[in-house]
Amino acid sequence: MDDSLYQDADQTDEPEIKMPVQTELLEILACPDCTGHLQAGDSELICADCKRKFQIQNDIPLLYPKNQDISGFREKILLAEIEKQSRTGEQAEYDAIQWKQSKQEFWKIVQKKIGKPPKRILYIGAGYDPGFQPFQENGHLFINLDLVSDKLETLKNEHKAEYCIAGDMHALPFQKQCFDAFIIIDLLQYERDLKSILQNMMHFLKPEGQFFLRAINAWALFRFFKPIVMPRMMYSLIHKIHDRYKKKHHWRYRYQFPTSYWNIRQHLAQLGCSNIQVFPIDSYPGLNQINRTIYHLLSLIKAVPIYLNYHYMLSAENNHNSSFNEVLKRVNSFDFDNAKKPS
Repeated sequence: MDDSLYQDADQTDEPEIKMPVQTELLEILACPDCTGHLQAGDSELICADCKRKFQIQNDIPLLYPKNQDISGFREKILLAEIEKQSRTGEQAEYDAIQWKQSKQEFWKIVQKKIGKPPKRILYIGAGYDPGFQPFQENGHLFINLDLVSDKLETLKNEHKAEYCIAGDMHALPFQKQCFDAFIIIDLLQYERDLKSILQNMMHFLKPEGQFFLRAINAWALFRFFKPIVMPRMMYSLIHKIHDRYKKKHHWRYRYQFPTSYWNIRQHLAQLGCSNIQVFPIDSYPGLNQINRTIYHLLSLIKAVPIYLNYHYMLSAENNHNSSFNEVLKRVNSFDFDNAKKPS
């Protein structure tokens, strides 16, 4: 980290030290272990409570918890290298187009519903996705979070991302109720305890904050029989055998189990979310041209692109504790000094 001093044009006699992270980012960061406030050191961040120090690498704070899953972390790094490798061939090119269009459809929905800037937005599992760009350009404080810092460096160097944090979604390094919106793409299928992970996320979302999700669909038209009929253990075993036969080194199939819109909707409703909406999707990754034609014809039925696509997309609003916060807001704004005393 560059610790060189610079001088303000109006204060040539008083040198000023460059902050290791942006001030607007520092004020919402928290220790992933004890949730204490983080303070800026010369080239690191220090927890005000437990005194733990966190490195900053290439302007990216590395805010991992002490109990970080090291084996999973290494596998994530390996997967990041695999993701860089481009497949060749006509089918691979067609798949790439479908994946790109699916992302574009998702981001259009988010842009339409996110509201006017400035909003604090957290993208969990950002990866190599430059979808943050229109939000950042419009004045939102958009934070990209990922476990693998190399992915975030790519976002910074190639796509000019301003705010990036390396951390774990299971121990989010932020102050409670500090975000206006959460964005999660294709992550929940790796989680065994969906309700717990969603409940933890809601702690960091403001009352009436927005939640945007895209996930792999258990009821996808050309694959629903796999996760619906098979137990999780059998499903994972078949994927493992398939990967060995194909000589793949794809760690996530050991954990992957698609979710459904109805399952996630139920969890979100139990957590106090409202206005839960699901959206139709046109693109369907992984299909050959024949199956794509079949899907296109079946999409004339309204429910198919909503509930039977490879992905499902939904949005929700966090209403948990919203009434309590409204009461608290009124109490804090009440003028007790000028209030009329009872006679």
